[in-house]
Parts: sequence; structure tokens; C-alpha cells
Amino acid sequence: MDTKIILGLGNPGTQYSKNRHNLGFRVLNHIRKHLPFSFSDWEKGNHCRLCWAKIPTGKLLLAKPQTYMNMSGRAALSLMTLYKTTPENILVVVDDMALPFGKIRLRPSGSAGGHNGIKSIIESLGRGDFHRLRVGISSSPEHMDSADYVLSDFSHEEEKQMKEILDTCTGAVESWLSEGIEITMNRFNG
Repeated sequence: MDTKIILGLGNPGTQYSKNRHNLGFRVLNHIRKHLPFSFSDWEKGNHCRLCWAKIPTGKLLLAKPQTYMNMSGRAALSLMTLYKTTPENILVVVDDMALPFGKIRLRPSGSAGGHNGIKSIIESLGRGDFHRLRVGISSSPEHMDSADYVLSDFSHEEEKQMKEILDTCTGAVESWLSEGIEITMNRFNG
């Protein structure tokens, strides 16, 4: 029986909850409410807020690192070691400025692509062959620094589209759990 880990990246604290950089946390909250599994309550452990569900192939762990984005690798390494899982059983959900708003892209591996959370995970694990679900937030406006942009809240118009985006992400995660990365990439990467 495998343990599957979905690591949603973000920053702890209510002041960050609606930020673009916290999209990974929001996806996990949506997954917990909408996947057909009975999840435990959120609890603290291994540098994360965690919740569990039993799934047909073993266990599913949803994890929100509480280390801040730039130190996400500490949580990833701790969870991978504790639960003796392999990179192909880890899906990292992350915001991506290189993708148009709302567009998703799944990949089985890759570089950090300028994302500090992914960079931290690659450095901590010593490898980049974990799965990723990248969710587009669009690039920062010309007049705005990238760091300020990712730490800003979504606009009112963007929030109107959020449920559809979160539903798509949840569908992709459900596919990843049941059919694997390749089939899920073919189905959801447009």
C-alpha cells in the first residue's frame, strides 16, 4: 500500500490566505472538500498542517508546509523520509507566473523554473523528479515587482473564476491518483 502525498505550497498566516502565492493551499482545501474520501481534521506535524484519507491504493496525505515558501523543501524531505515514499508518489501544487491565469500544467519532473518553493524542494531532496501541478497566475504587471505580485491578493474578477479553476485542479488530482501522471497530463495539459 502506497502513501501518496499532495504538497500544496503557500505561506502560513491569515494575511497570506488570498495571495496568489497561496494557491497551493487553496487547491488542497478544495480537494479536501470535494474528493470522495473521508479526510481527517487538519493537524500539525512535520513542518506542515496535515490531513489524511484512506484511498483504494493506500493513504493520501494532504500537506501545507508551514515553513514559508522559500523553505518548502524541509517539509517535503521530512514527509518523504517519514512515510518512506518515492518522488512519483508526490504531487506538488504550485502557482506559476509563466502560465496564463487559470491554466494548469502537469509535469513528472523538471527544474525550479524560477519558483523558490520548487527550488527549495529540489535542493532538499537532491532531485527534481517529483510530480508537479502548476496553476497559472499570469505574469506580474510591468509596473510591479514579481515578489510583490505573488504576495498580492487575486483581483475581484479573478476570484469570480476561482471555483472553476479549483474544480479543474481537483479533477486533475483525482485523475493523478487513479490513473497516474501520463494519462493525467494528456487529459489536462492543454
